[in-house]
Amino acid sequence: MTDQDNTATQPHASASNSFKPTRAVRAFSILVTICYWLSYVAGGLLLIIFLAYSAGFVPSHMQIKLPVAFGWEQVVSSADSASPDKTYTCEFEGKVSTPAEYASHFINMLRMFFGLILVTAMIYGLYQLRLIMKTLRAGEPFDEANPKRIRTIGWIILFWEPVVFLSDVVTAPYYWSPLKASLQQAFGDAIHFQHDYNMKMGLVLVGLIVLVLSKVFAEGVRLRIEQDYTV
Repeated sequence: MTDQDNTATQPHASASNSFKPTRAVRAFSILVTICYWLSYVAGGLLLIIFLAYSAGFVPSHMQIKLPVAFGWEQVVSSADSASPDKTYTCEFEGKVSTPAEYASHFINMLRMFFGLILVTAMIYGLYQLRLIMKTLRAGEPFDEANPKRIRTIGWIILFWEPVVFLSDVVTAPYYWSPLKASLQQAFGDAIHFQHDYNMKMGLVLVGLIVLVLSKVFAEGVRLRIEQDYTV
């Protein structure tokens, strides 16, 4: 085989190693590593609580956060007797903490099980992101495995909000009736409450964007391989 043939079959190292990691890449890589290990800690704590709860140990003052929307009308008297009083409508949407004892043992375990699913998915997604950052630090952004890793992260982000939504729809009604009675007893009938089961579409959109990005990276990998083996 001639020297020309050897040149034709060997990839060009300069084509694949042209990417130089910046300080921002290194800093973000450290941040991802920290989040990765913290997610292990969070998952371990949640698993311990789940196992202890399944064994019959119920932590005191255990709280469950539920999506809720409530509002009230406030009447402000006018300083001028000739002017009518003004009525203001106040509304709030967010999370409210409720005692876990409002629901049964099974419902609490089911909600914690959904939490374990989400934490496990987060750990795996951060692991994939760590592998991607490792290739960036090595100067290989178009590593052949990166499109699959990005696609995995995209699917995790895409299904995150639906899993949260399903968890609320399945378990929240069992906490809601006693919670509503307790809040109305504290604030009166002037305040109206309702469930807030609206799925947040922001994360779903981000997941779709990441899936598209994985296709772009797959095409970049294909072009890099062609370039590496081009004379």
